[in-house]
Amino acid sequence: MLFEARAAGDVRRVLALLDPDIEAQTMADGDPVRGIAEVRRMFGRESAGGARVEVDAHRIEQVGEDVVHVHGRVRVIERGSLSDSPGAWCFTVRHERLLAIAPLPAESAVLRHVA
Repeated sequence: MLFEARAAGDVRRVLALLDPDIEAQTMADGDPVRGIAEVRRMFGRESAGGARVEVDAHRIEQVGEDVVHVHGRVRVIERGSLSDSPGAWCFTVRHERLLAIAPLPAESAVLRHVA
């Protein structure tokens, strides 16, 4: 649901899925983002810079009561260049909203994507 909302550029829908205390790293450059206001600013910067981030989830694993691992690909399209690589993220959920999004180690993403 999050990736579909992000791909559609539906900022309102993305924000509705996030806990007010969200802690994440941007998919484009890995910068830390904390709180709804920072997420909103991140979307504004991406929009102003012409960047487009596309994320596809290929595999989703429930690894704990409130923890989900997502494996897929992330593409960043900016100023005529494309970055396309495997990715894997750990999602932590609180009260049915995303509290934290952190990348899993790169070797884990590659190995699981290939498997």
